[in-house]
Amino acid sequence: MKKITIILTILAIVLSGCCLKQTDFIDYVVATGEDPDIINKVKNVDLLVIDAEYFTAEEIKEIKDNKVTEIYSYLNIGSVEDFRDCYEEFKEYTLGEYENWPNERWVDVSNSKWQEFIDSRIQELSEKGIDGFFVDNIDVYYLYPSDERYQGIVDILSKIKSYDKKVIINGGDYFVKAYVESDSNDIPIFDGVNQESVYTRYNFSNNECSRNYEDEINYYTDYLEPGGRGWGFIFQKNDPPTPSPWFLDRFGKDITIVPIDEKNSYTHVDVAISPQFFAWVMSLGEEVRITGPAAVVDEMKAFVEKILNRY
Repeated sequence: MKKITIILTILAIVLSGCCLKQTDFIDYVVATGEDPDIINKVKNVDLLVIDAEYFTAEEIKEIKDNKVTEIYSYLNIGSVEDFRDCYEEFKEYTLGEYENWPNERWVDVSNSKWQEFIDSRIQELSEKGIDGFFVDNIDVYYLYPSDERYQGIVDILSKIKSYDKKVIINGGDYFVKAYVESDSNDIPIFDGVNQESVYTRYNFSNNECSRNYEDEINYYTDYLEPGGRGWGFIFQKNDPPTPSPWFLDRFGKDITIVPIDEKNSYTHVDVAISPQFFAWVMSLGEEVRITGPAAVVDEMKAFVEKILNRY
């Protein structure tokens, strides 16, 4: 089965391990921020990401008792926010402003004092009974590349693994590709990748989501294709539209269809790629278009051209 996206969520993809193995679907919730009600809100999920700084070990256990299989803590290693207690201490080691986030600055991950601080955070949060870390802002290496900062990230991720905790990297494609292509890629320093804004993009000037640019969609789907399985998530003001009977009949009532604009929306589903599937898509005419992965789009084009060549 392959996952395709049909235009009709912001797509996040998990890759298992540095060698990019395929994973199974899981029920996955990201709920960072200070919200004590999470204890009562989230139940029956495989993986929950919280900011464990705001929870006690007892509260984390209580969340797990709600049939939450694993809990990861948010860990920002590449920037520092001004609401954190440590901001003034590390402001002098920052590298520049964080675009669109005025209360945050990129920090030098190679700095020894910052490394010591992150190590202490890893230990403190690990002792609360979490299962892993959702590591954010590794993109500092893309914006401020250097061998020292690359090694700084490797050291931090290695430290997390020394505590026998799992690691999901949020974004960080520039670092991930560099590590996968390095001579050290047989050492597992991360277990997965969460990639935001694959099929949609967020416009900070008007606070709206829209379909991502085609070149970016193609880049991310190609990047994630070696082992990517994904699920969609989107924050929206309105309820999603009623699914078309076409999709209910073929994929079941539980699929999520998310609006892009007044005329278009899209979903992503697991399908077995076959000539019969392509023929079904063609039968829907101009109302439906496959948008990814790129390899499936190419197969669809080849199928259509083969049909046209018969006339």
